[in-house]
Amino acid sequence: MDDVHILSDLEQNRDLISESQYYKNFKFKIEKLMDFLDSLSTLIFENGKIITCISGTKMHILQTELIDSAIRTLVSIKSCCIYGNFSDANALTRKYRDDLILFLFILGVLNNRQYLSEEQIREAVGDGIDIDKWITIIELTINIAVSGNAKNCNDRCVDAWFDDNVNNLTWSQKRNLSFENYMTYLKTNASINEIIVNYNLEKNWEKIRQKLNDYTHNNGRTYTRHNLITINSPDVKNCFKEITSRLEFITSVFVVFLILIDSTFIGSTDYVDHLDMDVEPPEDSQYWIAPFIHEFIDKYINTINPELKMFLKLNNKYGMLID
Repeated sequence: MDDVHILSDLEQNRDLISESQYYKNFKFKIEKLMDFLDSLSTLIFENGKIITCISGTKMHILQTELIDSAIRTLVSIKSCCIYGNFSDANALTRKYRDDLILFLFILGVLNNRQYLSEEQIREAVGDGIDIDKWITIIELTINIAVSGNAKNCNDRCVDAWFDDNVNNLTWSQKRNLSFENYMTYLKTNASINEIIVNYNLEKNWEKIRQKLNDYTHNNGRTYTRHNLITINSPDVKNCFKEITSRLEFITSVFVVFLILIDSTFIGSTDYVDHLDMDVEPPEDSQYWIAPFIHEFIDKYINTINPELKMFLKLNNKYGMLID
């Protein structure tokens, strides 16, 4: 009987919340983030971005499943909020954050893998390069990749993720597949570290991290009660405001870091589209970025700090035209 009562209350609460302006504003903003990530996932696919991972004798391709999963997580967050389950929604927000940052971590590790040292390349090339020497370099690279001798702990953890062997890692190795290590690694990128320090991202990021941990670990009675929010609760307005702010900030930081790791991920399809049609591409079109990326930068990233846009323009290493 109690279960029936609880379910009835939940349904009534859902109906009242769904008609509130708080929820309607939240739903609009979350769906904007969903549309953006969906467009980004599609863009990466259409641009044919191929980032490979060789683990043992297997070769994997970094696809967009982490981004696509994050979109589904936003759907789950929206569903939690319509029932007033904000503790659950914030726990899922931590997952959303971790999945997006994991994508960046994997991308960074794979982009920075070095199989052959400069000395090994010089020895293979000798006085000049020819087809036989190219074949030798490729064979050496594959042998080193398969053996794993040149891989550090982050490399081996990424391999384990692709191979679904994370549970076979030791406890200390598994710690590399954690948000803390993802951020430690990303900060080795000089540009990312610079914006974290100079544009006050650390303070907001840490504040969000602590709050998400509080919700996940139920660190106090308030966090339990935030799973029982009704339309008449005094916290309802603030709960919607805070979770929206967290999700927008996390998504914005993800995009900033992505641009600084590999700005070709935001390139428009104009250059490739012209080549596919056997038409000469417009001058510098290989450096154009997708219009929806421009819109996101202007709407969201400028809100964090209006100077970030200029920093991204000057410091993305592939010279993408962020105007």
